[in-house]
Amino acid sequence: MEAFWSGFIYTVIVILLLGVSVFVHEFGHFITAIYFKMFVETFSIGFGPAIWKKKIRGITYKIGGIPFGGYVALPQLDPAAMAIIQGSSETNKPLPDVAPWKKAIVVAAGPAGNIVFALLLAFIISWVPRPPLFQDEGKPIIGVVERGSEAELQGIMPGDVIISVNGEEVNSWYQVMVECALAPKSTDKVKILVKSQEGKEKTALLKFYKEDEIYAIDGIEKAMRCGVVNVMKGSPAEEAGIKTGDIIVSIDGEHVLGVNHFIEMISRRGGIETNIGIEREKKYMEIKVVPRYVEKEKRGMIGAMIGPAVGVGESEWLKHRKPFLQLKDDFKSIGRILKALITPARARQAASSLGGPVMIVMALVVSIKTSIINAVGFLRFLNVNLAVVNFLPFPILDGGHIMFALWEIIFRRKVSPKLVQALSNIFAIILIGVFILITYKDVHQRLPKIFSTMKAKNNIEMQINDEKTFDERYGAASSNTSARITDTTGGEQ
Repeated sequence: MEAFWSGFIYTVIVILLLGVSVFVHEFGHFITAIYFKMFVETFSIGFGPAIWKKKIRGITYKIGGIPFGGYVALPQLDPAAMAIIQGSSETNKPLPDVAPWKKAIVVAAGPAGNIVFALLLAFIISWVPRPPLFQDEGKPIIGVVERGSEAELQGIMPGDVIISVNGEEVNSWYQVMVECALAPKSTDKVKILVKSQEGKEKTALLKFYKEDEIYAIDGIEKAMRCGVVNVMKGSPAEEAGIKTGDIIVSIDGEHVLGVNHFIEMISRRGGIETNIGIEREKKYMEIKVVPRYVEKEKRGMIGAMIGPAVGVGESEWLKHRKPFLQLKDDFKSIGRILKALITPARARQAASSLGGPVMIVMALVVSIKTSIINAVGFLRFLNVNLAVVNFLPFPILDGGHIMFALWEIIFRRKVSPKLVQALSNIFAIILIGVFILITYKDVHQRLPKIFSTMKAKNNIEMQINDEKTFDERYGAASSNTSARITDTTGGEQ
């Protein structure tokens, strides 16, 4: 029952957030059409049969049963071409022509509404303090370099910042993954340019791979905040006062760059008193703990499960705080995908990486579960995405109508209504076809992998959250507690 209500609440929140994004878009069309005294027939949030509608002062307001999308029916702007989506016009009275420049403004006001809303969300994000580790504006900092890996052999070091991948500038790990996704299908390697903490630049040619819809570069991991997910009873962590929810900042003064970095450092400190710097309720403190050397694991352990810290700064959408820089980066990310789609060598890879409504909803749910501010960041990115896509010069999209209006302005004659209707219907069929194909791929390929990963994660959490004490799981403490561990493995700490 709890799972049902949790799912219901998330569903309502997702519908509301998507509904707001659609509303600001359609309200842009609506308010400018009213300003220019154009005839407005319908203002609809959603498509399909109406689950609610009311006519006020000649305008029908309604909510459609299909919550993805919406429209404002403007017969003077689009008398016939949108009939496939909006349905036939209910008015039979002749309507005066509208100047083409007014049409262009009314059409452009929809995407402009999304951009204004995105900017408002960007300002909200700018008011949220940034965690200490992310004062670097979310750059792709390397947190871990695996020992003996090709990355280490080519001179890559923890703390290095990735500047470009395959010659394309990147300033976040998301963009690093995008460049991996857009790499030519004939190769499994990418060329990265990094800058060291001393300012020296170096290049490396490294393999990349895809696992559970996530791209990664072999031998390196990103720097991230890590936190305490669980503390075992009777463990050194519990005895020292470490609590679930603590954010790990440093070990003996050395900044912790990620989960594996933390595990590696603790593993070498079996029996050695260690100062662990933590952040608890936005306050910094240091806790002394003596990791216990566990013979079974051949390493030092404190008896806690460590994972990526949930909260501000873990997401692509929150890497910047300056509002206009947030929007600039959103436009750049979307433009990078569009550029790849029209580049023959990368078009297939770019198309295969696109996600549809199902993945958008999943991403929004994950963002909401992470934090409210993370959801705000994703919603900002989504609204910029909606604006850019709608400005594309294709019939049925706002950009197509702007092109028709520009044609009328330049050549002083309208585009043939039959041609407009034919082009709009053709592109509507193409759009629906692409929509179905992407949705099919999301449901039959991506979602099973995501749920498989979630199931594996839940199994790990169930294991660590059982009632066994530290000694019951790992046995009595070894007498050789002062041993140094150099050959480390990952796992619980």
